[in-house]
Amino acid sequence: MAILGLFVVAFSLIAARVPATGDDWTWGSSIGMDRLKNGLVYYNGRYLGNLIVLLMTRLGWFTPILQGLGFALMIALILDITRNRTIIGYVTIISLVFLMPAPLWRESAVWVPGYANFATGSIVILVFIRCALRAIAAGQAERPHWIELGLIFTLAVASQLVSEHVTVYLLLASFLALAIGRITQGNFNPRLLCWSAGFGVGALLMFVSPEYRIIFSGSGTSYKRVGSQGGSLIAQSVDALRNQVATNGLLSNRALIFTIAALVVIIAITRFARSDRSARSALIFLLPAAIAALVALVVALRMTLTPVESGSTRTVVAMATLLILVLLATYLLERPSDRMIVAIAVASMLILYAPLLVVRPISPRTFLPTYALLLVIVSVFVSSLNGLVHARTLNTWLVLTISAGLIGWVHLFVIYSEVNGASRERNTSLREQIDKGASVVTMKRLPHGEWMKRPEPFGEKWMGAFKLYYDLPEGVSISITD
Repeated sequence: MAILGLFVVAFSLIAARVPATGDDWTWGSSIGMDRLKNGLVYYNGRYLGNLIVLLMTRLGWFTPILQGLGFALMIALILDITRNRTIIGYVTIISLVFLMPAPLWRESAVWVPGYANFATGSIVILVFIRCALRAIAAGQAERPHWIELGLIFTLAVASQLVSEHVTVYLLLASFLALAIGRITQGNFNPRLLCWSAGFGVGALLMFVSPEYRIIFSGSGTSYKRVGSQGGSLIAQSVDALRNQVATNGLLSNRALIFTIAALVVIIAITRFARSDRSARSALIFLLPAAIAALVALVVALRMTLTPVESGSTRTVVAMATLLILVLLATYLLERPSDRMIVAIAVASMLILYAPLLVVRPISPRTFLPTYALLLVIVSVFVSSLNGLVHARTLNTWLVLTISAGLIGWVHLFVIYSEVNGASRERNTSLREQIDKGASVVTMKRLPHGEWMKRPEPFGEKWMGAFKLYYDLPEGVSISITD
């Protein structure tokens, strides 16, 4: 708990330095309240996510603490699922949170609207996986109280109202878990049944929103589209796979890929060194995983040093190769439960990727749930180090991961401290110009724009929201300069 407490403080210190940008201006102003008065019906079906962002944009200093607590909960769930609540487990996962690629970090970690929908969605997925695994393992040994079942149903309904592809995943995953429970236990598990029923009701509530009829029909003014848009659906899906899904969904996570590859190599070398080399069966058993580990390391280095070009078929090949190698590397894991968790994580990623092939547009924040599942895979391999490698190796790993995490945190802290200072200066400058009676004022661009989601209010829509959020006169003309 102390480690997670330190993480919350460290995360909050960064999040507190991120100025309001983009949809923060709309949800945090009268525009957000107008949407609420209309019941959020004609916006989208993310009712819970929208309520969360509406609240968080009004909580001031408490918002960054909530963001830190949310990611701390995510980390705790990952380590609990993988039975890896150890120092080395905490440090590795926390470090990889601070080493997220910039597009994912800026849109899902510190940007409130992205956090509200996709961090919440990631937490819900992890909660369901944890509960489903326990329900299947427990079997029919105990009969849950009706109050517990009611709480499960209520949580399931609410959790379907944060993100569309998470909704689809939870519905399919709950049906699969229910079927597995039926096969293994000879009867429907009441907890899994409540999860499935709640997810079904929640999905219905989300997709009956009038906005989705417009989206599916391809008419209206919604920026979202589903299906073919003036071309072949297959061609557009392949394009999405080559670009956003393969890159932002997996290949851009360089630090995480390198971590997985390094772990597999360490485990493979240790297992080989400790095996009876005269036993041909052991050699045959470990050889595929050893080869996979070496290839994975080469691929990881390739991603780190010279990233594969976005939009190339090579991105799809690299993505498929990495996922297959992760599955092959599970042969190195001693516990069958660990192999099962890795398989569940990979299968869950594929289910989450699938809806994104037919939706336009998709953005980096959409892939926070799959990043969380990749962290599950990392945690499984980290847990296998305990009792396998020497204490010296564990200590070396601990020092390296702590160092990498600290570098990542300091990097983020410096970036957002500079952004925060520049934001305060330009807001002060705007006020001074307006107080002097100027009808045309100027403000400078914020630095490190690649680490923020829509930092500048370009366009009539965003300029209007910017003025409302900061309570600036509507008639003032604002010019943005370098």
